Amino acid sequence: MSDRADGFDGVMRVRYVIRPNASTTWGGRLAWLVALAIPPLLVAVFFATRGAWPVLPFAGTEIAVLAWAFHRCGVQARHREVITMEGDRIRVERGHDGPRERFELALAWTRVVLRAPPSRHRGARVALRAHGREIEIGAWLCEAERRTLAAELARRIELMRSAGCRTGLAAG
Repeated sequence: MSDRADGFDGVMRVRYVIRPNASTTWGGRLAWLVALAIPPLLVAVFFATRGAWPVLPFAGTEIAVLAWAFHRCGVQARHREVITMEGDRIRVERGHDGPRERFELALAWTRVVLRAPPSRHRGARVALRAHGREIEIGAWLCEAERRTLAAELARRIELMRSAGCRTGLAAG
């Protein structure tokens, strides 16, 4: 999670970029996939040369499922949520390689909602709420990060509201 504030043109801007922790690159995942696929493939080839050829489809399926899992991890690592507060608006953009979903809320009416965990196995949920609309954010963050995000967003929204009142920006 990162934020940035500008104010050179007189309009306060704050941007938060929320993304999952990507522990390795595509190349790193590919190297791990090859390293994990070689042993079962060698065992399958060994048994296939001894006449137990039906083991080959099982080894192939195992490697295919592993490749699919590594691919899904890579796709999820590219996910981003960008929260931009500018003037009297808050914009939330979500996507993998670019924004696929966009939401815009009026700063004056937006509240940060921290919902209690739905079960003891899940953490609290953070959402932005305005005009009966609720947008959940930071779903893959851990519990402590969600609480920090909620507190930081609430503080920043309040600061921007008060700055908007002092500078005469519309709070509409």
